[in-house]
Amino acid sequence: MDEIAKYVSIEEVAEYYTVSVSTIRGWLRKDVIPPTAYLKIGNTYRFRIADVDAALRAKTLSEKAAPAPAEAETIDPAAPVQLEFDFTFATDKDV
Repeated sequence: MDEIAKYVSIEEVAEYYTVSVSTIRGWLRKDVIPPTAYLKIGNTYRFRIADVDAALRAKTLSEKAAPAPAEAETIDPAAPVQLEFDFTFATDKDV
């Protein structure tokens, strides 16, 4: 059987990408790894490395192609803030 086509455990996927098993589980929750890249039988996952690799590469390419957020949408929390106060009163009487 071809090495790339065989199904492997979640631990082997984590070892292949040198990440933790919890990272792989996070990728599953966030659909970074699509359901077409693995089989789930009960609580057991079996992955095809070639499909996982293709999904991760596609995700990386789509992130690079996405436009950067507009500067107007980003707020720098360290930037100084100009406060404006309106000291006009409803009456014209001298206080």
